[in-house]
Amino acid sequence: MTVRNLSLIKGQTVTFDGVLKDDDGNRVDLTNLTLTWKVGDKDFLRTSFTLTEGNGITIVDATRGEWQIDLRKSDTEDLSVGLYVHQGFAANGNAENLLFTRGRLTLRGIVQ
Repeated sequence: MTVRNLSLIKGQTVTFDGVLKDDDGNRVDLTNLTLTWKVGDKDFLRTSFTLTEGNGITIVDATRGEWQIDLRKSDTEDLSVGLYVHQGFAANGNAENLLFTRGRLTLRGIVQ
């Protein structure tokens, strides 16, 4: 899992990527997993928005565990400036979730 703290401007288009690894540092095959990425308030009591495969998340190389997240203008332009948290998880359908990224997301003033 990658800990990544992000700092963005409202409405900014951003792409970031990573690799899902197990506790031993081995790449995890994403072939039969479903990836979801959520942004929420600092306690994660409320989700601000969610991205899924085909809607902001791309599996770049499933067998090598490589993923990419593409934030569009519309994902953040209506959010309030402030501190959020984010987490991405891969689900296998058996109620087991593997975190592939998490961290803080700081949202700053709007792009004109």
